Amino acid sequence: MGLPAPFKALIDRLQRYYNARFVRNVRPPVKTSKKALLILTAGSDGREAAEMIKRQLEQVFTVINSRLCNAFLWSNADENPDPTPILGEVLGAVERLAEI
Repeated sequence: MGLPAPFKALIDRLQRYYNARFVRNVRPPVKTSKKALLILTAGSDGREAAEMIKRQLEQVFTVINSRLCNAFLWSNADENPDPTPILGEVLGAVERLAEI
């Protein structure tokens, strides 16, 4: 119910920004604010795990001056391998982010 190891390794690379913010007092360590979308998949009902991952990433994103604007979960992918139902929602969110 946590981040996969390759994604955690990527987050570990952000240590320099954490250090800049909390040790060297550079605020914000990344000048330009960013917006992010989170897309998660789960073979079974992954709502609880998705919420935990979302909360973790919200913390990570604050370090790099980013904001999680929306999160999507494609749940029960083992039984429902067609992502079409969630794709419309994701594309709509991407379009809205591009307009802002």
